[in-house]
Amino acid sequence: MKISASDRTRVWLEHWGAAALAVVLLFVFVERLRMLSTPLERDEGEYACVGQWILRGHAPYTVCYNMKLPGTYLAYAAIMGILGETDVAIHLGALLVNFAGVFLLYRLGRRFLGATGAATAAATHALLTLSPSVYGFAAHATQFVIVAALGGLLALCRAFEVNRRAWFCWSGFLFGAAFLMKQPGLLFGLFALMLIVIRATTEKAGSWRARLGPGGCFLMAAAAPLAVIVFWIWRAGALHRFWFWTFAYARDYGAQISGARAFALLSQYVGRNSDRWFWFGGPIAMIVVFAARKQGRWLGLGLFVFSAAAVAAGWRFTGHYFILLTPALGLFLGAAFEIWSAAPSSAFPWLAPAAFLALCGSVPFRHPLVLLHSTPDEAVVRRYPGNPFVESREIGRYLGAHSMPTDTIAVLGSEPEIFFYAQRRPASGYIYMYDLIALQPWAVEMQNDMISQIEQARPKFLVFVRDDPSWIGLPGAPRASDANLNKWALAFASSNYSPAGLVLVAPTPVYFWGTNAFRQPAAPPFISILQRNE
Repeated sequence: MKISASDRTRVWLEHWGAAALAVVLLFVFVERLRMLSTPLERDEGEYACVGQWILRGHAPYTVCYNMKLPGTYLAYAAIMGILGETDVAIHLGALLVNFAGVFLLYRLGRRFLGATGAATAAATHALLTLSPSVYGFAAHATQFVIVAALGGLLALCRAFEVNRRAWFCWSGFLFGAAFLMKQPGLLFGLFALMLIVIRATTEKAGSWRARLGPGGCFLMAAAAPLAVIVFWIWRAGALHRFWFWTFAYARDYGAQISGARAFALLSQYVGRNSDRWFWFGGPIAMIVVFAARKQGRWLGLGLFVFSAAAVAAGWRFTGHYFILLTPALGLFLGAAFEIWSAAPSSAFPWLAPAAFLALCGSVPFRHPLVLLHSTPDEAVVRRYPGNPFVESREIGRYLGAHSMPTDTIAVLGSEPEIFFYAQRRPASGYIYMYDLIALQPWAVEMQNDMISQIEQARPKFLVFVRDDPSWIGLPGAPRASDANLNKWALAFASSNYSPAGLVLVAPTPVYFWGTNAFRQPAAPPFISILQRNE
């Protein structure tokens, strides 16, 4: 039977999302593969450093301290345990995690959308999570949160279908893992719990005990990952430190940003976001979906609201936080384009596919230098101007080559990636200076504690990072005094250390080692590497 040209066009229009997804995934795969050797930035350096010491048998919060929950540390440890302790291995693991998120979002979309809508949603997520506007090449915790949360939502959908408590347990476990990856992941678990409560209160059959049982299974399974981690940390003797950093101090950390400052940060991010056409398309897509009374619209709205709340947690609105919003945005865009393509205008049958492909093309078009014309090192310099990430890799390698495995090093700055590249233990658990100079009640106590730890450890090398991004966590935020810290650092270094290296931080870094390090730069930014006098 001969198929007419109009029939072929209609069939293609029904499945154009698959073609778009294939093109986007190929582009994303090639770009991520090309950028595997990108130097670690400081968040990645923290995860890699702690993950490295987990592989050596140390529990979190024993070697390094920070307010993040330990899920991403464990994920990094798993990646490095399988693929190796290199930045290439970490970014290869991030590639696999990202593609797992794309697959899970597609499977979730297929439960409420057709093949076109689900593919469009997955393509949106894949492309936006690559974008430099959300630091897409970095293996941030939000990438891991999304995979766990999408897996939890899929398991919950299955649980509602078959009404088996095992699936509620699996769902709870995955949402518990999402929370462990990063505190805002808790919002996704609360969204799932809300769905379970709504289902229990709207059901008419069965006793209340039978209806509430799945919720109890969900909650117990959600608490299980945290309970296991807490027991491990307790056995390691670091429970008090874990509680302080991840709950007590994290609470005060979130309170450091006022409402006005938070609004200014959000406005600044939106104003300079080159992918605004995708993000502005979200509200338009919502209007289309609700006007068409699309199945699952209220579920999508709930996911969007809780995702937005997760982005806003802490009021900092850093670029990579917006990764938490991309699945909800993708689902609404997928539904809207599916509605559009299902009833195309006879005059413009290609309009919906063309509009989506234009949106996809806007991402590389708006970021050509990073996505199309940069080496991995150049991409880092362009995306993080003024930050010494390329330099930290070379410094770490130098320290590792000129020290023994039992030696320690101290970094006066917020560059934990140096510890990872050097594969040496930090002389102090304080791997960020941000916490020590933030305007918070424990600033002076933290400074004195760090000073005591470094003096007791007598590290083989002392790295002094004289670069504002490594000290000022958030420009414009109130700061505590660091005069005592700087006075001690200068006195301690001059009495016990001699210059071993000097690195000028610039678009093209300059390195001086050995006797060439005995020179004084005119002004920051630069990094001094000092070796202990024997």
